[in-house]
Amino acid sequence: MITRTVSKNPRTTRGDLVNDLQRAGTKVTKATISNTLRRQGLKSCSARRVPLLKPVHVQARLKFAREHLDDPEEDWENVIWSDETKIELFGKTSTRRVWRRKNAELHPKNTIPTVKHGGGNIMLWGCFSAKGPGRLIRVKERMNGAMYREILSDNLLPSARALKMKRGWVRWMMYWIVFALYTVVEAITDLTLAWFPLYYELKIAFVIWLLSPYTRGASLIYRKCLHPLLSSREREIDEYIVQAKERSYETMVNFGKQGLSIAATAAVSAAVKGQGAITEKLRSLSMHDLTQISQQDDRGDQLYQYSSHSSNPAIRRSQSTDAADAPGTHTHTHTDRYLP
Repeated sequence: MITRTVSKNPRTTRGDLVNDLQRAGTKVTKATISNTLRRQGLKSCSARRVPLLKPVHVQARLKFAREHLDDPEEDWENVIWSDETKIELFGKTSTRRVWRRKNAELHPKNTIPTVKHGGGNIMLWGCFSAKGPGRLIRVKERMNGAMYREILSDNLLPSARALKMKRGWVRWMMYWIVFALYTVVEAITDLTLAWFPLYYELKIAFVIWLLSPYTRGASLIYRKCLHPLLSSREREIDEYIVQAKERSYETMVNFGKQGLSIAATAAVSAAVKGQGAITEKLRSLSMHDLTQISQQDDRGDQLYQYSSHSSNPAIRRSQSTDAADAPGTHTHTHTDRYLP
């Protein structure tokens, strides 16, 4: 019963086992329980604290381990291992003990999952490789994805340089820098030296010489020629880059202001033209659609009559023409007329 209980729940204490046996009618001591469990190969140990992993994380780590299981030792010498940890400022947190067998300390039942946040502690990030430790920094903010990427970008590469790690990407970087310079020179030589015998064959051989890992021509040209030149003018290059950034920003701001000014001018012009056209149209329609209004006195005699002719000359000419052509029509003037 004792062995079965601690196998199901390794965090069961000796006091819990004593109480369970007493309820079952058996009286034992804690020492008896310890001796019984030791005879079964179980030992009281502190539970390991491990990161809180989801099943997808476990599968990803297991897949990575299986893929790199047969990698040679030399490959692992070029790997930098990094991790972050939480250190309590006011002593250790409560320690939980578990009953486990030998070499079973990392079994999920025998570990305590931890999360990397909380108060009363400091968070540290560090890295190391086969050649020694790298940087160790304090994480002052809460760890998240953006913070972790920033830490890696600011500290991982300097650590690799300090540890003098092998960097295969450096050779490719030097090759592409030299190759970019080669393409510029090639554009000129194709126009001036294309007549030279075996010109194209020599170009192919030169590219192979640059790319070959045995000759390392690109590294040789970069270290002997380009790197000293760039190093001697590093300050000028940095100043030029800063000036280019400032000029590009000012240019974008000026273009934005000019664009807004042109758009505002066009909008105002369109509004003014549209308002004038709408006003004239409404005036023409209102004057053209007015009916004749007459006023009579107390005896029923008509005093005056208002004509519906428009003040627009074009419309007035059209009205006059229509009135003249229509039989039995009478043309009125635009003024008020008093009738006897």
